[in-house]
Amino acid sequence: MRTEPSQSSNPSSKSLHNEQAEYRVQGLSCPNCTREMQDEIQRLDHGKSARLNYNSGKLLISPQVDLTRVEGILKRDGAHIVPLAGSAGHNSPNEASPSHTHADGHGHHHGHSHGQGAEQKMKWLLSVSAIFYLLTFILEGRAPETFIIVLYASAMVLSGYTTFLRGLRNLTRLKFNMDTLMTVALIGAVIIGEWREATLVAILFGLNELLEGYGMNRARQSMEALLAAAPKEAEVIRGGETVRVPIESLSVGDIVRVRPGEKIPSDGIVTQGTGAVNEAAITGESVPLTKRNGESVYGGSVSTDGVLHITITKRTKILHSPRSCILYKKHKTARHRPSYLSINSRNIIRLPS
Repeated sequence: MRTEPSQSSNPSSKSLHNEQAEYRVQGLSCPNCTREMQDEIQRLDHGKSARLNYNSGKLLISPQVDLTRVEGILKRDGAHIVPLAGSAGHNSPNEASPSHTHADGHGHHHGHSHGQGAEQKMKWLLSVSAIFYLLTFILEGRAPETFIIVLYASAMVLSGYTTFLRGLRNLTRLKFNMDTLMTVALIGAVIIGEWREATLVAILFGLNELLEGYGMNRARQSMEALLAAAPKEAEVIRGGETVRVPIESLSVGDIVRVRPGEKIPSDGIVTQGTGAVNEAAITGESVPLTKRNGESVYGGSVSTDGVLHITITKRTKILHSPRSCILYKKHKTARHRPSYLSINSRNIIRLPS
Protein backbone atom coordinates (compact mmCIF):
# COMPACT_ATOMS: atom_id res chain seq x y z
CA MET A 1 0.00 0.00 0.00
CA ARG A 2 1.33 3.41 -0.89
CA THR A 3 0.40 6.85 0.34
CA GLU A 4 -0.44 9.88 -1.80
CA PRO A 5 0.43 13.33 -0.48
CA SER A 6 -2.25 15.90 0.20
CA GLN A 7 -3.04 18.12 -2.75
CA SER A 8 -4.22 21.01 -0.64
CA SER A 9 -2.55 24.27 -1.54
CA ASN A 10 -0.16 26.12 0.68
CA PRO A 11 -1.99 28.80 2.70
CA SER A 12 0.81 31.27 1.99
CA SER A 13 0.08 31.05 -1.71
CA LYS A 14 -3.49 32.19 -1.27
CA SER A 15 -4.53 35.76 -1.69
CA LEU A 16 -5.83 37.73 1.26
CA HIS A 17 -9.39 37.72 -0.01
CA ASN A 18 -9.40 33.91 0.18
CA GLU A 19 -8.24 33.85 3.81
CA GLN A 20 -10.06 34.89 6.96
CA ALA A 21 -8.79 35.30 10.50
CA GLU A 22 -10.80 33.50 13.17
CA TYR A 23 -11.24 34.86 16.70
CA ARG A 24 -13.13 33.77 19.78
CA VAL A 25 -15.61 36.30 21.14
CA GLN A 26 -16.87 36.22 24.71
CA GLY A 27 -19.83 38.11 26.17
CA LEU A 28 -22.31 37.86 23.28
CA SER A 29 -25.68 38.55 24.88
CA CYS A 30 -28.23 37.32 22.32
CA PRO A 31 -28.61 36.28 18.66
CA ASN A 32 -30.24 39.58 17.70
CA CYS A 33 -27.47 41.65 19.31
CA THR A 34 -24.89 39.46 17.60
CA ARG A 35 -26.51 39.99 14.23
CA GLU A 36 -26.56 43.77 14.75
CA MET A 37 -22.85 43.77 15.64
CA GLN A 38 -22.11 41.64 12.57
CA ASP A 39 -23.90 44.20 10.40
CA GLU A 40 -21.78 46.99 11.90
CA ILE A 41 -18.56 45.05 11.32
CA GLN A 42 -19.59 44.33 7.72
CA ARG A 43 -19.86 48.08 7.11
CA LEU A 44 -16.16 48.55 7.94
CA ASP A 45 -13.55 48.66 5.18
CA HIS A 46 -12.90 45.09 3.91
CA GLY A 47 -15.52 43.80 6.35
CA LYS A 48 -18.20 42.69 3.91
CA SER A 49 -17.39 38.99 4.37
CA ALA A 50 -17.27 39.16 8.19
CA ARG A 51 -19.27 36.57 10.11
CA LEU A 52 -20.01 36.75 13.84
CA ASN A 53 -21.80 33.70 15.23
CA TYR A 54 -23.62 33.68 18.55
CA ASN A 55 -23.75 29.91 19.02
CA SER A 56 -20.10 29.17 18.32
CA GLY A 57 -18.71 32.45 19.68
CA LYS A 58 -16.55 32.80 16.58
CA LEU A 59 -15.67 35.84 14.51
CA LEU A 60 -14.43 35.38 10.95
CA ILE A 61 -13.00 38.51 9.34
CA SER A 62 -10.54 39.48 6.66
CA PRO A 63 -7.03 40.17 8.03
CA GLN A 64 -7.32 43.57 6.31
CA VAL A 65 -10.07 44.74 8.68
CA ASP A 66 -9.00 47.16 11.43
CA LEU A 67 -9.26 44.94 14.51
CA THR A 68 -9.26 47.95 16.85
CA ARG A 69 -12.52 49.18 15.32
CA VAL A 70 -13.97 45.68 15.54
CA GLU A 71 -13.12 45.53 19.23
CA GLY A 72 -14.78 48.91 19.69
CA ILE A 73 -18.02 47.58 18.18
CA LEU A 74 -17.92 44.48 20.38
CA LYS A 75 -17.11 46.48 23.50
CA ARG A 76 -20.17 48.68 23.10
CA ASP A 77 -22.31 45.57 23.63
CA GLY A 78 -20.22 44.14 26.45
CA ALA A 79 -18.42 41.55 24.29
CA HIS A 80 -14.70 41.19 23.73
CA ILE A 81 -12.17 39.09 21.84
CA VAL A 82 -10.40 36.48 23.96
CA PRO A 83 -6.96 34.98 23.24
CA LEU A 84 -6.79 31.58 21.59
CA ALA A 85 -4.57 29.08 23.38
CA GLY A 86 -1.64 27.68 21.53
CA SER A 87 -1.62 30.26 18.77
CA ALA A 88 1.71 31.95 19.25
CA GLY A 89 2.94 34.04 16.42
CA HIS A 90 -0.21 36.05 15.78
CA ASN A 91 -0.60 39.49 17.21
CA SER A 92 -3.46 41.93 17.71
CA PRO A 93 -4.03 45.05 19.77
CA ASN A 94 -5.27 43.03 22.74
CA GLU A 95 -2.98 40.04 22.20
CA ALA A 96 -5.92 38.03 20.90
CA SER A 97 -4.53 35.55 18.41
CA PRO A 98 -6.47 34.31 15.40
CA SER A 99 -6.63 30.99 13.71
CA HIS A 100 -7.06 31.01 9.94
CA THR A 101 -9.91 29.80 7.78
CA HIS A 102 -9.46 29.57 4.05
CA ALA A 103 -11.90 29.72 1.17
CA ASP A 104 -12.27 25.96 1.07
CA GLY A 105 -13.89 26.10 4.48
CA HIS A 106 -11.16 24.29 6.40
CA GLY A 107 -9.72 26.25 9.28
CA HIS A 108 -6.66 25.81 11.45
CA HIS A 109 -8.05 25.68 14.95
CA HIS A 110 -5.76 26.99 17.70
CA GLY A 111 -7.90 27.34 20.79
CA HIS A 112 -10.93 26.57 22.90
CA SER A 113 -13.78 28.38 24.57
CA HIS A 114 -13.00 30.49 27.61
CA GLY A 115 -16.60 30.66 28.84
CA GLN A 116 -16.31 28.23 31.77
CA GLY A 117 -14.90 30.89 34.08
CA ALA A 118 -17.81 33.19 33.29
CA GLU A 119 -20.25 30.35 33.95
CA GLN A 120 -18.69 29.67 37.35
CA LYS A 121 -18.83 33.35 38.24
CA MET A 122 -22.49 33.53 37.24
CA LYS A 123 -23.29 30.47 39.36
CA TRP A 124 -21.82 32.15 42.44
CA LEU A 125 -23.62 35.42 41.77
CA LEU A 126 -26.96 33.68 41.30
CA SER A 127 -26.43 31.61 44.44
CA VAL A 128 -25.72 34.71 46.53
CA SER A 129 -28.69 36.48 44.94
CA ALA A 130 -30.99 33.58 45.80
CA ILE A 131 -29.74 33.60 49.41
CA PHE A 132 -30.41 37.35 49.71
CA TYR A 133 -33.87 36.84 48.21
CA LEU A 134 -34.73 34.06 50.68
CA LEU A 135 -33.44 36.19 53.56
CA THR A 136 -36.05 38.82 52.74
CA PHE A 137 -38.81 36.29 53.53
CA ILE A 138 -37.17 35.34 56.83
CA LEU A 139 -36.42 38.90 57.94
CA GLU A 140 -39.61 40.53 56.69
CA GLY A 141 -41.33 42.14 59.68
CA ARG A 142 -38.28 41.57 61.86
CA ALA A 143 -35.73 43.85 60.21
CA PRO A 144 -36.01 47.49 59.13
CA GLU A 145 -37.65 47.99 55.74
CA THR A 146 -34.56 49.78 54.49
CA PHE A 147 -32.45 46.69 55.16
CA ILE A 148 -34.96 44.51 53.26
CA ILE A 149 -34.78 46.87 50.29
CA VAL A 150 -30.98 46.72 50.37
CA LEU A 151 -31.18 42.92 50.19
CA TYR A 152 -33.58 43.11 47.24
CA ALA A 153 -31.37 45.64 45.44
CA SER A 154 -28.24 43.59 46.09
CA ALA A 155 -29.85 40.41 44.77
CA MET A 156 -31.07 42.27 41.69
CA VAL A 157 -27.70 43.78 40.90
CA LEU A 158 -25.75 40.56 41.46
CA SER A 159 -28.02 38.43 39.29
CA GLY A 160 -28.50 40.85 36.44
CA TYR A 161 -25.80 43.50 36.42
CA THR A 162 -24.54 42.48 32.96
CA THR A 163 -28.08 42.76 31.59
CA PHE A 164 -28.53 46.16 33.25
CA LEU A 165 -25.26 47.49 31.85
CA ARG A 166 -26.13 46.37 28.33
CA GLY A 167 -29.65 47.69 28.70
CA LEU A 168 -28.48 51.11 29.90
CA ARG A 169 -25.98 51.33 27.03
CA ASN A 170 -28.73 50.45 24.59
CA LEU A 171 -31.03 53.08 26.08
CA THR A 172 -28.43 55.79 25.52
CA ARG A 173 -28.27 54.72 21.84
CA LEU A 174 -32.07 54.24 21.56
CA LYS A 175 -31.45 50.60 20.71
CA PHE A 176 -34.25 48.32 21.86
CA ASN A 177 -33.72 44.62 22.45
CA MET A 178 -34.43 42.13 25.23
CA ASP A 179 -31.78 43.60 27.54
CA THR A 180 -33.29 47.05 27.11
CA LEU A 181 -36.80 45.80 27.82
CA MET A 182 -35.67 43.91 30.92
CA THR A 183 -33.86 46.98 32.25
CA VAL A 184 -36.89 49.22 31.65
CA ALA A 185 -39.22 46.67 33.25
CA LEU A 186 -37.06 46.31 36.37
CA ILE A 187 -36.63 50.07 36.74
CA GLY A 188 -40.41 50.47 36.42
CA ALA A 189 -41.06 47.78 39.03
CA VAL A 190 -38.65 49.46 41.45
CA ILE A 191 -40.28 52.86 40.91
CA ILE A 192 -43.71 51.51 41.85
CA GLY A 193 -42.25 49.69 44.86
CA GLU A 194 -42.53 46.09 43.62
CA TRP A 195 -39.10 45.09 44.86
CA ARG A 196 -39.90 41.42 45.40
CA GLU A 197 -41.27 40.89 41.89
CA ALA A 198 -38.42 42.83 40.30
CA THR A 199 -35.82 40.77 42.17
CA LEU A 200 -37.46 37.46 41.25
CA VAL A 201 -37.60 38.43 37.57
CA ALA A 202 -33.92 39.45 37.64
CA ILE A 203 -32.88 36.14 39.21
CA LEU A 204 -34.97 34.08 36.78
CA PHE A 205 -33.59 35.99 33.80
CA GLY A 206 -30.04 35.44 35.04
CA LEU A 207 -30.77 31.74 35.56
CA ASN A 208 -32.16 31.51 32.03
CA GLU A 209 -28.98 33.05 30.60
CA LEU A 210 -26.81 30.66 32.65
CA LEU A 211 -28.70 27.56 31.51
CA GLU A 212 -28.74 28.72 27.90
CA GLY A 213 -25.00 29.33 27.92
CA TYR A 214 -24.33 26.03 29.68
CA GLY A 215 -26.38 24.07 27.14
CA MET A 216 -24.77 25.88 24.23
CA ASN A 217 -21.26 25.20 25.52
CA ARG A 218 -22.02 21.51 26.06
CA ALA A 219 -23.43 21.16 22.55
CA ARG A 220 -20.50 23.08 21.06
CA GLN A 221 -17.91 20.94 22.87
CA SER A 222 -19.64 17.71 21.83
CA MET A 223 -19.81 18.72 18.18
CA GLU A 224 -16.24 19.98 18.08
CA ALA A 225 -15.09 16.69 19.62
CA LEU A 226 -16.87 14.77 16.86
CA LEU A 227 -15.37 17.01 14.19
CA ALA A 228 -11.90 16.54 15.64
CA ALA A 229 -12.38 12.77 15.53
CA ALA A 230 -13.35 12.75 11.85
CA PRO A 231 -11.10 10.52 9.68
CA LYS A 232 -8.22 12.29 7.92
CA GLU A 233 -7.28 9.59 5.41
CA ALA A 234 -8.95 6.72 3.57
CA GLU A 235 -7.82 3.57 1.79
CA VAL A 236 -8.89 3.76 -1.85
CA ILE A 237 -8.73 0.82 -4.25
CA ARG A 238 -7.22 2.05 -7.53
CA GLY A 239 -5.81 -0.10 -10.29
CA GLY A 240 -6.02 -3.21 -8.19
CA GLU A 241 -3.97 -1.82 -5.32
CA THR A 242 -4.84 0.04 -2.15
CA VAL A 243 -3.77 3.67 -1.89
CA ARG A 244 -4.05 5.78 1.26
CA VAL A 245 -5.20 9.28 0.32
CA PRO A 246 -6.35 12.39 2.19
CA ILE A 247 -10.10 12.59 2.72
CA GLU A 248 -10.29 15.85 0.75
CA SER A 249 -9.13 14.11 -2.44
CA LEU A 250 -11.90 11.49 -2.48
CA SER A 251 -14.37 11.72 -5.36
CA VAL A 252 -17.79 10.27 -6.07
CA GLY A 253 -17.35 6.75 -7.42
CA ASP A 254 -14.15 5.97 -5.51
CA ILE A 255 -14.11 2.60 -3.77
CA VAL A 256 -12.72 2.71 -0.24
CA ARG A 257 -11.82 -0.15 2.06
CA VAL A 258 -12.83 0.23 5.70
CA ARG A 259 -11.37 -2.13 8.30
CA PRO A 260 -12.88 -2.93 11.73
CA GLY A 261 -12.48 0.01 14.11
CA GLU A 262 -12.08 2.57 11.30
CA LYS A 263 -14.47 5.39 10.45
CA ILE A 264 -16.28 5.47 7.14
CA PRO A 265 -14.89 8.55 5.36
CA SER A 266 -18.06 9.61 3.54
CA ASP A 267 -21.58 8.55 2.61
CA GLY A 268 -21.61 5.57 0.29
CA ILE A 269 -22.98 2.16 -0.64
CA VAL A 270 -21.49 -1.18 0.40
CA THR A 271 -20.27 -3.01 -2.71
CA GLN A 272 -18.42 -5.87 -1.03
CA GLY A 273 -18.34 -7.42 2.42
CA THR A 274 -20.66 -7.65 5.40
CA GLY A 275 -20.13 -6.06 8.77
CA ALA A 276 -21.64 -4.18 11.69
CA VAL A 277 -21.58 -0.38 11.58
CA ASN A 278 -22.04 1.84 14.64
CA GLU A 279 -24.05 4.95 13.64
CA ALA A 280 -24.54 6.29 17.17
CA ALA A 281 -22.64 9.52 16.47
CA ILE A 282 -24.87 10.28 13.47
CA THR A 283 -28.33 8.84 14.09
CA GLY A 284 -28.25 8.23 17.85
CA GLU A 285 -28.88 4.51 17.34
CA SER A 286 -26.79 2.77 19.98
CA VAL A 287 -27.02 -0.75 18.51
CA PRO A 288 -24.63 -1.42 15.58
CA LEU A 289 -26.44 -2.23 12.33
CA THR A 290 -25.39 -5.03 10.00
CA LYS A 291 -24.57 -3.68 6.53
CA ARG A 292 -24.56 -5.87 3.44
CA ASN A 293 -23.95 -5.46 -0.27
CA GLY A 294 -26.11 -2.66 -1.69
CA GLU A 295 -26.93 -0.98 1.62
CA SER A 296 -26.04 2.64 2.32
CA VAL A 297 -23.73 3.87 5.08
CA TYR A 298 -23.12 7.30 6.61
CA GLY A 299 -19.82 9.10 6.65
CA GLY A 300 -18.46 9.31 10.18
CA SER A 301 -20.00 6.01 11.32
CA VAL A 302 -17.65 3.29 12.59
CA SER A 303 -17.16 -0.21 11.22
CA THR A 304 -17.09 -2.50 14.27
CA ASP A 305 -16.41 -5.80 12.52
CA GLY A 306 -15.86 -7.06 9.00
CA VAL A 307 -14.00 -5.42 6.11
CA LEU A 308 -16.25 -3.31 3.89
CA HIS A 309 -15.67 -2.01 0.38
CA ILE A 310 -17.75 1.13 -0.04
CA THR A 311 -18.46 3.16 -3.18
CA ILE A 312 -18.49 6.88 -2.33
CA THR A 313 -21.77 8.61 -3.27
CA LYS A 314 -21.23 12.03 -1.69
CA ARG A 315 -18.43 14.53 -2.15
CA THR A 316 -16.09 14.11 0.78
CA LYS A 317 -15.22 17.82 0.72
CA ILE A 318 -18.69 18.42 2.14
CA LEU A 319 -19.43 15.27 4.08
CA HIS A 320 -16.09 13.99 5.40
CA SER A 321 -17.19 14.68 8.98
CA PRO A 322 -20.18 13.23 10.79
CA ARG A 323 -23.58 14.28 9.48
CA SER A 324 -24.66 15.62 12.84
CA CYS A 325 -21.61 17.93 12.95
CA ILE A 326 -22.29 19.23 9.45
CA LEU A 327 -25.91 19.99 10.28
CA TYR A 328 -24.86 21.70 13.50
CA LYS A 329 -22.21 23.81 11.80
CA LYS A 330 -24.70 24.84 9.09
CA HIS A 331 -27.11 25.82 11.85
CA LYS A 332 -24.40 27.82 13.63
CA THR A 333 -23.51 29.84 10.56
CA ALA A 334 -27.10 30.47 9.49
CA ARG A 335 -28.80 33.76 10.21
CA HIS A 336 -31.09 33.19 13.17
CA ARG A 337 -34.65 34.39 13.13
CA PRO A 338 -35.67 36.38 16.20
CA SER A 339 -37.28 34.28 18.90
CA TYR A 340 -41.04 34.44 19.51
CA LEU A 341 -40.52 36.71 22.49
CA SER A 342 -38.16 38.98 20.57
CA ILE A 343 -40.65 39.35 17.72
CA ASN A 344 -43.43 40.36 20.06
CA SER A 345 -41.25 42.73 22.05
CA ARG A 346 -40.08 44.49 18.90
CA ASN A 347 -43.64 44.88 17.69
CA ILE A 348 -44.71 46.31 21.04
CA ILE A 349 -41.89 48.86 20.97
CA ARG A 350 -42.84 50.01 17.49
CA LEU A 351 -46.56 50.48 18.15
CA PRO A 352 -47.56 54.15 17.97
CA SER A 353 -48.58 55.66 21.29
